[in-house]
Amino acid sequence: MKPGILILAGVSALLLAVLFLTGPIGLRFVKPAPDNVHPSPLVEVFLKCGDNFTKITGNASLSCPFREKVELRIRLINNGSEPSAKKDFAAGVLLFFKGAVIQGYDLGGFRGVIGADERGELVSPVGSRIVELFAEELGPWKSMEARVRIRTISGENLTIRYRGWIMDEDDPVSNPVTNKEEPYIARYPPEDPVTNPPDTRWAGENFLRYKTYVVQVAWIR
Repeated sequence: MKPGILILAGVSALLLAVLFLTGPIGLRFVKPAPDNVHPSPLVEVFLKCGDNFTKITGNASLSCPFREKVELRIRLINNGSEPSAKKDFAAGVLLFFKGAVIQGYDLGGFRGVIGADERGELVSPVGSRIVELFAEELGPWKSMEARVRIRTISGENLTIRYRGWIMDEDDPVSNPVTNKEEPYIARYPPEDPVTNPPDTRWAGENFLRYKTYVVQVAWIR
């Protein structure tokens, strides 16, 4: 066999090996290694106040002309270089309304929505006061947006509590309740090991213990 043919055969074998390790087949066997870099969630709430949308981040207080029906746009942003995990509830936003109930929604880039009561029991999103919008993945520097329509309750001002989260793709954290490792959860408001933990220790009936931002809306009548 000629030397040129031997070299060509060797190069071809090397290329096949690289494709196997880095291509779609090889990727199935490669698990991301922990890197101590986490996603960075940010939630932006756009509230229809008068004729325009008012952008809200963090806590806020504002006065708006009274409306029986109010529209909100909810945007979840990953402001970091780390992607989320790829699994159910990998990222999402919780919304908790006082003085209003959910009338309808458009998921936009989110994958689904669930309704809940204050005990953590699942209920229909429409007619409820608590909903979670969720996604199966959210890449670095990516965002998604949903629209939520609420119906105000006569005689009450509006309070909106909200939070966001993104599960890390590769960094585990120990849950002190279950003593098991699970994906690190970056939170908005920012996670804290004690008061806003990066794990699911308060999942279930205690889910409202995680920190939220609060928006107070006083209606002008």
